[in-house]
Amino acid sequence: MKLAAGLLLAGLVAMPLAARADTIMLDDFQNYGQSNWVASGKGGVGTSAYKDNVSLRLTGGATATKTLSTEGYKDVSVTVSFAGLDLGKHGGCFADYSVDGGANWSRISRLSDADADGVTMHKGTKAADDLANQPKLMLRLSNSGPDDSNCWADDITVSGTATGAPRAPATGSSTPAAPPPAGRVIWDPNSVPSGSGKPHAALETGKTHVAFLSPPGTRAAAFPYDMMMGEAKSNVPVDFEAFAPPANARPPTNVFAGRLRLGPEREPNGFRVVKDRVEYARQGGNALKHLPPFDFAFVQAGDALIPVQRGPIASSDSMSEFVLEPGRVWDQEGDHGYTRAAIPFSLEEKNANCLHNGVLTFLFNKKGAVSNVAFQIASETCQYFQFDMWGRLAAAYTPGPVTSADRIVAAYAREVAARLPVKPIEQLAEDHPGADPSQFGRGIAPADMTLYGVVVDDVNYVSACNTRYGLYPYCDVLDLPSYSTAKSIFAGVAAMRLSALYPGMMSATVAQYVPQCAVDGTWNDVTLANTLDMATGHYNSAVNQADEDAPEIDPLFFAALDHPGHIRFSCTHYPRKTAPGTQWVYHTADTYALGTALNAFVKTKMGPSADVYRDVVDPIWRKLDLSPTIDVTRRTYDAVAQPFTGWGLAYHRDDIARIARFLNNANGEIGGQQILDRKMLDAALQRDSASPGIRAINDDFRYHDGFWAYNVAKAAGCKAPAFVPYMSGYGGITVAMMPDGITYYYYSDGGIFKWAEAAAEANRIKPFCT
Repeated sequence: MKLAAGLLLAGLVAMPLAARADTIMLDDFQNYGQSNWVASGKGGVGTSAYKDNVSLRLTGGATATKTLSTEGYKDVSVTVSFAGLDLGKHGGCFADYSVDGGANWSRISRLSDADADGVTMHKGTKAADDLANQPKLMLRLSNSGPDDSNCWADDITVSGTATGAPRAPATGSSTPAAPPPAGRVIWDPNSVPSGSGKPHAALETGKTHVAFLSPPGTRAAAFPYDMMMGEAKSNVPVDFEAFAPPANARPPTNVFAGRLRLGPEREPNGFRVVKDRVEYARQGGNALKHLPPFDFAFVQAGDALIPVQRGPIASSDSMSEFVLEPGRVWDQEGDHGYTRAAIPFSLEEKNANCLHNGVLTFLFNKKGAVSNVAFQIASETCQYFQFDMWGRLAAAYTPGPVTSADRIVAAYAREVAARLPVKPIEQLAEDHPGADPSQFGRGIAPADMTLYGVVVDDVNYVSACNTRYGLYPYCDVLDLPSYSTAKSIFAGVAAMRLSALYPGMMSATVAQYVPQCAVDGTWNDVTLANTLDMATGHYNSAVNQADEDAPEIDPLFFAALDHPGHIRFSCTHYPRKTAPGTQWVYHTADTYALGTALNAFVKTKMGPSADVYRDVVDPIWRKLDLSPTIDVTRRTYDAVAQPFTGWGLAYHRDDIARIARFLNNANGEIGGQQILDRKMLDAALQRDSASPGIRAINDDFRYHDGFWAYNVAKAAGCKAPAFVPYMSGYGGITVAMMPDGITYYYYSDGGIFKWAEAAAEANRIKPFCT
């Protein structure tokens, strides 16, 4: 695990105004914001990235305009850089300006088809007297080419010399912008837009991720009535906005209640491997290119379509299992009396924690008729295997009453009502003047980021949910894998709850409750507390992550389907080398052994059918009205059904934000009742100087009761050590709980753990340095 502790500070030196021209506006789009450009026309407008550069992309027929002030400036010039592709004989990329509200326009620059190679940026500059001292200068970018043409605008600069008169501040990418409404595009010059009929060469070879924006107003066109009813085909991915209600959607006139079953594929599913570090596609073969069996019940409440079964659902499929989430239903033009539905879902890899996110959509009516189902998967939180899949399947709808429908609807209403208020991350700067939202999410490549957010004063300031095809339209219910954050919110919380109920129980030994660990006597003095701290004294190498990354751990431990396989490895694989409680070594197998011991302990106290997750941890989540997705944990595929404990949960961004609030802000209390052992919790959160935990990695890291802590003093400018407790998960997952009550979280899969800048910014918003 790696975490960048440094924070780069740059000094600014003032220069005399006469020495240079002032930048009045600079738009380089590097923050993926559209910087207040207003889209119009029949084409699409959205941010686009090639390698590390971001630009504004306009498809054929699109226009983007922006208004700014040049008051107080003379000698004003405007510079625009364009790249283009397939602009046609008479088409082009145009930059114009107007000083009379758009009644008349003057040319800044034009890029013609002859110079449009899809890569090269061509810079054009215009200097004119009428650009100076304008209270409302309008800029216009446009693409006059055919529908499949593209213009990329970048480095749009307005500069001039200050006259000393009052003037508006410079604007541009340094000013936080609202999330792009149409999504993000990652462009490869060897590829072409979806629907053009040309091959996606780069996608086929997996070289580059590619995504495209759908033009405004074409959502229905992506899945028209005829295609949904079987009279047309869809053989390309689309922007995910096609799976969301359009702006002119009407309330649903039909009500869905009953079962939806998916049948044969109408045509071969589209399937593209984006990343495969472990030859997962070869192992899975053809099974990966098909959805698992789908036969599930749903109920409708207003415009919400709610699956009866939530959380990961065990399946006979050899590769994947469904996680279903609440979706939407609506009416729209052209659907001939049918109501349209969309259901967000994820595929969770069998016996693993990777989540691949998608949406499916279909039409239905009150008579029980149903269309084909169209689906698409194009994002994930998974470091080693990534893919896109899309297609159409036959479907059958069986209307009928759903057992406990009223309870399901009421539970969903509580779930939604309990969520924290959500605002775009850019709003943080307005609500907390001086705050810099760009410090959150920093250091993680956009292509690797699933989502991030920062919770301040019970408001969840969130990023958009990017995919390879626009924005995910159901970000509130996007499924996130816990990976090792479960070591905190399952193992740690379970131990704290049981310790509150049965004081002193953490001093019991693992060997007392796990016979497999009692065979050779080396676990007889290893307490549950030692095991929660990953300080059992058993290891092969004390070098950080050496044991966890050893080649044998995957086939012998993580790939095991049954409990005997897991516990045999946990108890016997690592030799005893030192006294318990003296050496920290990261072992997921230790947390599995702890979970086995806690489960056995619970059965002695609550009865033989009791379960440590179902009867100890999950009741806490129910008291908090978290999503039912977190009610389910990964377990062994045998009669024991032992919870994994150290990984294997799925949840939403609001779930993790409120769990952090419960731990860090509410001190483990719910409704005035102390739920968790306060002494253990304070120690885990670095609030007890007498119990700081065990040294992990180096002197700046600690591990205690299932929680990490990192010393952010250098990054935040603290004069004394400042250890911030946090949860961490494989691939690039961090949930940092600042001493000032701010929570910062991000979910990514690029293997980067970097949040020093976020900690420093949290300290600026609400100081915690002592």
